[in-house]
Amino acid sequence: MSLSSLAARPRVVLVPGRDASGAAAWPRQHGLALEFDALFLRQDAGSSLDSEEILTTLDGKPSVLIAHGEGSTAALTSAVEHPDLVRALVLCEPWLPSLTSPDPGDARAGIIPGVPTLVLSGGWEPAYERTARLLADSGAEHHVAPGGHRPQDSPQGATVIKDFLRRNA
Repeated sequence: MSLSSLAARPRVVLVPGRDASGAAAWPRQHGLALEFDALFLRQDAGSSLDSEEILTTLDGKPSVLIAHGEGSTAALTSAVEHPDLVRALVLCEPWLPSLTSPDPGDARAGIIPGVPTLVLSGGWEPAYERTARLLADSGAEHHVAPGGHRPQDSPQGATVIKDFLRRNA
């Protein structure tokens, strides 16, 4: 594969939650690197990346952000701050406390107009399903896949992600 064909591939940036880092956080998504310019972000153990770190990684190149758990907060914030740099969002089991907070004074997250968004949930925890429904009500595409808190690790979840990327990257 030539350098020019590598540079022409859409960029996909995978943002981990707190439970893993780098490519180890995405065992079913390694194959994305065959089709996309896939970057697997790393973080220190027990911490989460913030939107500034994600935007620095994008380096001005419009990209698809795929995030898991707490990484979804930073990915969604990155899309709000720079929708011109986020081609699409994939949020796996998104942890977005501001969206489901009972305090009406809290800021509410939502889908960013013009940024196609997929929400993948595992169907196991009511709080995550409530978040997924609220995002779907805002215009996101929502799928439930097996796998509990890591639906992206199931064959069905991995297929849903790849199909979404092929349509939106």
